[in-house]
Amino acid sequence: MAFKVLAAAVAVVAATASATAASAANLPTTAVRTGLGAACSAYAKCGDGLVCEHNKCVKEYVPAGDTCGGPVKCYRDASCVKGTCLKFVAAGERCGEHTDSQCFGDASCVKGTCLKFVAAGERCGEDTDNQCYGDASCVKGTCLKFVAAGERCGKRTDNQCYGNASCVRGKCATFVGAGKKCGGKRNTQCFKGLVCEHGTCRRSY
Repeated sequence: MAFKVLAAAVAVVAATASATAASAANLPTTAVRTGLGAACSAYAKCGDGLVCEHNKCVKEYVPAGDTCGGPVKCYRDASCVKGTCLKFVAAGERCGEHTDSQCFGDASCVKGTCLKFVAAGERCGEDTDNQCYGDASCVKGTCLKFVAAGERCGKRTDNQCYGNASCVRGKCATFVGAGKKCGGKRNTQCFKGLVCEHGTCRRSY
């Protein structure tokens, strides 16, 4: 009787071990590595230098012109802009919609060419790859800085008058209307059609 019980116990253990082995054979493993273009999932990882994008192994780093985003990154000489790697280029290089380029550092894309920002007094315009900073504008090939009424302006400066003012005898003067004070040490001048008489803007007849 004892022998029969022992034999039954051995049979149960053997059956359990067999079932466990069968189940283990059917379990997914994370050790699987797949190559470029192969299908991938949580249990089928991509190889070195690859990432899983939309269940497909793709390159982790791609060059300018290629699609990017998510786990896919651009090489160091480019960045991802609206899903495409754009290469950094210097002032004077082509840029914009019909290229895979974008301007590098202190430059921006103007009419398909990278233009470098320069300060007041620097050369600018068609014969250069420069453009003026926001506080200046290009006048006859030179960046002129905007200055307020009362500031120096004109030929011997890199300044131009800002807003509702113009350069009068080397100084920015604000335009004022009829009845307003003008002339003397004031930084004002009369609007067109008015004249400054005895320190007041009056209509000319």
